[in-house]
Amino acid sequence: SSGGTTAVATDGMVLASGEAIRRLRTQEQIATNATGDVVFTADLETFGRGIVRRAHLAPLPATIVRRTDACPLGGTFEAIDDELDVSDAGEVVFDADCSGGHGAFRKPLASGPVTIASLATTTAIGSGVKLGALAIDGTGMRIAGSGFRTTLQSVACTKKGCSPPVPLLAPGAPIANAPGETLAGIVPETLAGNDDTLAFLGFTVGSAHRQAVLRLEKGTLDAVASEADLLPGGAGAFLTFPLDGAIVAATGTIGVGTGVVAFLAEIQHPTASRGVFAATKDGLAAIALTGDPAPRGTAFDDVGMPTVRQRSIVFPASTIDGAACIFATAAPGKAIAAVACLDDPVPAPIGGTIEDFLMLPSGVAKDLHVPIAIRDGTRDECLVRFVRNETKIIRCRDDAYVGGLFYGAFGDTGIGITTDATGKNVLGAMVDSTVDADVLLALRGKAIVPLVTSAVTPAPTSGGRISWSLGIPTASIAGRTVVLASGIDGGAATMAVFRFVLP
Repeated sequence: SSGGTTAVATDGMVLASGEAIRRLRTQEQIATNATGDVVFTADLETFGRGIVRRAHLAPLPATIVRRTDACPLGGTFEAIDDELDVSDAGEVVFDADCSGGHGAFRKPLASGPVTIASLATTTAIGSGVKLGALAIDGTGMRIAGSGFRTTLQSVACTKKGCSPPVPLLAPGAPIANAPGETLAGIVPETLAGNDDTLAFLGFTVGSAHRQAVLRLEKGTLDAVASEADLLPGGAGAFLTFPLDGAIVAATGTIGVGTGVVAFLAEIQHPTASRGVFAATKDGLAAIALTGDPAPRGTAFDDVGMPTVRQRSIVFPASTIDGAACIFATAAPGKAIAAVACLDDPVPAPIGGTIEDFLMLPSGVAKDLHVPIAIRDGTRDECLVRFVRNETKIIRCRDDAYVGGLFYGAFGDTGIGITTDATGKNVLGAMVDSTVDADVLLALRGKAIVPLVTSAVTPAPTSGGRISWSLGIPTASIAGRTVVLASGIDGGAATMAVFRFVLP
C-alpha cells in the first residue's frame, strides 16, 4: 500500500485458523476480488491440501476449506483442485473430490460448502460430467464452468442455492447464420469475451467439417468466419485461422472488444495471403491484407497478431519496401495509421531512432505503451507512450528511480506489459542491471510505482528479500490490486504470495 509490500502468506506461516502452511507452490491459482480478498490453495502441515483466504486488512490468513472437512456429498473432502474463484461478496467456488463423489462447490462467507453440481447432476452432455474451470461473477449470482472441455455451462445462484447447470453451448448447437451447420467442438484455450459477447475458435459440421471463428451473443451462436467462406467483398476465401496467437487478446488467441471480434487468417486471394479481420454488428470487415496500400511504405508485406481494446485494433506489420511498424485503427472501417515505425526518430533528450519494438504494444489506437530499443541515442531502451501522434518517453534504461537504483532492460523478464480497458493504466516489468534485479512497475497516469525490486525489497514477516525469480503477476489495474508469487532468499520461507494495493 502506497508503495509498501505486504506478504499475504508464506511457507511456515501459522494461520488464524491454527494450522500452518507447509508449502506454497509456484503454480498455485490465486483469486482476488474488488474488496481486496486473496484466496488461494496451499499445502497445510496437518490437513493436507486446503483453500486459504486472506481478507483485506486481516492480520492473518485463515483456512476456509480443508481436506478433512465434511463434504456435502457425503464423507470428507479428499482432494481439492487448484481451480477456484471468489466473488466480491467473498463467496468461493471450487472443484474437489470427496469420499462421496466428485463435485463443484460454493463456499459462502458465513456458512459451509454447498454443492453446485456433482457427477450425478444432469448437464448439457448428460450426467457423469465434471465441471471444471469455474468462475464466479462479482455479485456471486452467476457461475460458469466447462465440462470435460467440450461444453460451456452456466450456473445461476441465489442465497437459497444454485440452479442446475445451464448449457451455454454444447456439441450439436446450431450455427444461427449457417443453416444446417452445428457446433462440433470448442478450442477452450481460445475462449475470451466480455459481459455481452463470448468468442472462440471451434469446429463446425454440416456440409463439411470446418474450422471457424465463433461468437456467442445473447444465446445466439454465429460463425464469424469459417474455412472456405468468401472474404468480405467476395474476392477469395478463408483458408485457416492459426492457433499460434492468430486471434487476438490477452491469451494471444481470441479477443473481444466492445462489439468487436478481431482475428488473423490465412487466405486464398488474388493478391494476398494473410489478413487481419474484424467482425462487428455491421458484418465482417477486412482491416488489412498483405498487398494492400500501407500508411507507411508502399504496401503491406506481412501482418501480425492484432490486439483489441474497446473498439480499437492495433497490429504489427511490415511493408514491401522494408518498413516495420505498429499500425492502428480507432475502429473497424476507420482509417489505419502508422503509430510508430523502426528508424523513426526518438524525441529529445534521448535522440537516436527506434531500433526494435521489444514487445507487442498495449493500449488503444491513440494511446499505446510499448518498450523499444533505441539506436544511437543517449539511452538504449525506453518505455514509450505514443499518444495522439506524439511520442512520449516514460522511463529509460539507466534513468534513476525510487531507492537510488536505475532502470535496466525493458522487456527481458518475460512478464511483458498489460493495460486496463482504458489503455491508461499499465503494469510492466524490467531488469535493473545495476543490481542484477527484476523490477515490477505500475504506471497510473503520470505516476510510476516500483512494486518489487528483486534481491532488494524485503520479504515482510518471513525475513530475507524477494528473490530474482519473480512470477507472472495477476492484476486488476483499475481496481489497484496486484498479486504476485515469488521466491524468497535468506528468510524463514522460500516462497510467498504478495499483494500490492496501488496508491
